[in-house]
Amino acid sequence: MKKYLCFIALCFLVCACSKDTPKPKEVELTKMVINENKIDLKPDLKTQLTILFTPENASNKDVIWSSSNEELASVSNTGVVTAHKLGRVIITAKNSKYNITTTSEVVISAVSMQGIQLNMEQLELLVGAEETLIAEVIPPNTTITTLLWTSSNEKIASVDQEGTVKGISPGETTIKVKSIDGKISATVKVTVQPIAVASITLNKSILNLKSGDSEKLISTVDPADATNTKVTWSSSDSKIATVSQDGTVKGINAGSAIITVKSGDGKISATAEVTVKVIAVASITLNKSILNLKSGDSEKLISTVNPADATNTKVTWSSSNSKIATVSQDGTVKGVNAGSAIITVKSGDGKTFATAEVTVLPTAVSGITINKNSLKILINDSRVLEITIYPQNADNKKVIWKSSNPSVATVSSDGSIKGIKLGSTIITATTVDGNFIVSSSIEVVSIDQFVQVYVKPNNLLASSAGNSVELSLGVYNPTNTPIEIRYIRIYIDGVLRQTYNTQDPELLNAFYRYSLGPFIIGYGAINVSSFLQDWVVEVEYFSDGKTYTTSSKVSGNTFGSVNINDFNLNIYTLARGLSRGVGIINLKTSIPLKL
Repeated sequence: MKKYLCFIALCFLVCACSKDTPKPKEVELTKMVINENKIDLKPDLKTQLTILFTPENASNKDVIWSSSNEELASVSNTGVVTAHKLGRVIITAKNSKYNITTTSEVVISAVSMQGIQLNMEQLELLVGAEETLIAEVIPPNTTITTLLWTSSNEKIASVDQEGTVKGISPGETTIKVKSIDGKISATVKVTVQPIAVASITLNKSILNLKSGDSEKLISTVDPADATNTKVTWSSSDSKIATVSQDGTVKGINAGSAIITVKSGDGKISATAEVTVKVIAVASITLNKSILNLKSGDSEKLISTVNPADATNTKVTWSSSNSKIATVSQDGTVKGVNAGSAIITVKSGDGKTFATAEVTVLPTAVSGITINKNSLKILINDSRVLEITIYPQNADNKKVIWKSSNPSVATVSSDGSIKGIKLGSTIITATTVDGNFIVSSSIEVVSIDQFVQVYVKPNNLLASSAGNSVELSLGVYNPTNTPIEIRYIRIYIDGVLRQTYNTQDPELLNAFYRYSLGPFIIGYGAINVSSFLQDWVVEVEYFSDGKTYTTSSKVSGNTFGSVNINDFNLNIYTLARGLSRGVGIINLKTSIPLKL
């Protein structure tokens, strides 16, 4: 209880004292200003801003600092400004109690590059080696530090954008590093040295070959990445052994030679000794020593060279008589004609050989045919009978020709027959080999057996004097003996009604036709041929001193089957002589027709 009373008394005492102590008077803040209105800063640099308060004894001087762009420049709560990137920033200080603010402009500007320092002035590299150059910009706080690297000769040395230089080929070049605007630069002289060949080794130091054989030597250059790994090859004696530029060694003649391989600069080399041996052919044998063939048949002889490992196993073939038998270079023998020949095979050096005797048997005749079984010819006319002997490769194709009646027609040794007089005979051909016989019946006839006359109506002619008809007359002579037409006569009902003399100018000027195409044999609706059934045209001609006549009725509408290739006549042919052809003439009759 006593303690409680003491506590109450103490409280009263404190309250009495508080009422007796007066509070200090607050000084109001009316203005504040940052000590610098505008500041220039470089990136990464700092500056301290301070505030001037009015009045200086203001009771509340608390401020809050802020930046309009923290990425460009930031400000601490004590007013320390730090520049980060190029640009313009407003720094603000604010007293929240009195709502008073003040600002300062901060401009962050670039630090220009003044120079570039490289870690070396010269650089030596081997081909394929790399080294990185180090470049430092001056001053260290340069704003734009981007650098560009180039080589004056990329074929000598290249450089990447990290400054790493690589040797490409022997020579000198300059590596340059410069600012992005190209105003500041620095250079390094680079010398690229080749990687020299240290040694060359061969897969063999001793090589044994037969003459004509080949083997390839393989060279190895050390180090493998030497700048020039090319090598050259040579032989100390090319009459013994040769070597190509790929290292292939070929034996030529018996003996020894040194094969040398050198580096591209000729400073390093390696050698191999080659020994060449010649193994001569001791003998050649054939699978057959006697060979029988028919003409046209073939058979291959097989040769064997001993010893089998002879240096030169090539052989050549020949025939003692190529008209009897031939031989190819693979040993194939072919029979040509009946008889005997010697086939020889020789070694490559010609010192060793073997022979075989080949006999070619004759090919017998098996039959004969003739191209004409029967034939008509004129006196003094010649024709050739053709025969075919089977088989075609028969050796003896001789035949004997004979005429059963030489007084009618004769025959020569080549089958040519000639008419002598009118009559018949049998021509035979008999083979000497096999006695095969063919024959042809030959008849020697007069020319009237060949000459034919064709007549047909062509056009109906109407005139004031009456009606007449135009006839087309064809005379066909397939022989080589010319005929001379002298008269043309027209008979009606057996009565001679009109005669034409071939010397008559009107006839000579008549129109000739040179084709056998179909003719129209009517006039309008009138069939003219119906009025000409009893008309007969007779032609009188002269040949070989005799006079002949041939006639034809006026009917039909073609000239028959005659060769169009025989139409080679001119205006005078019919009167002056006709042979191997057809003469066609149009005749205008003056005989009136009753329609």
